Amino acid sequence: MSKSQSTSIRHRSQELQISPNALWRILHKDLHLFPYKIQLTQQLNLQDHSCRQEYTEKILQLVNDNHDFHEKILMSDEDHFHLNDYVNKQNCRFWSEKNPRIIHESPLHPEKVTVWSAICST
Repeated sequence: MSKSQSTSIRHRSQELQISPNALWRILHKDLHLFPYKIQLTQQLNLQDHSCRQEYTEKILQLVNDNHDFHEKILMSDEDHFHLNDYVNKQNCRFWSEKNPRIIHESPLHPEKVTVWSAICST
């Protein structure tokens, strides 16, 4: 049997030949373990801080120069279809007595296909 903390309840219950509900009760009520989600962070490069500062200054200048700037902002949404090495934190739990504070760093630009849509006030 694998000793990984990240093995799912479903896989672990199959290894142990017990129901997922029974395993969940054992982990939670008997062993006093709790499921924690992984924390995803963006991997930062050295030039990222200066780029953020420059972007902030440009936006502030646009606000100062155009009194109706807020009316020109687009509202948008997007969804990413990752091609490799993607962690879905909604499906990833770590069982532990205390929060292990597990962090998964990933590159800023992973291989993916993005679908994007937008609307504006006009």
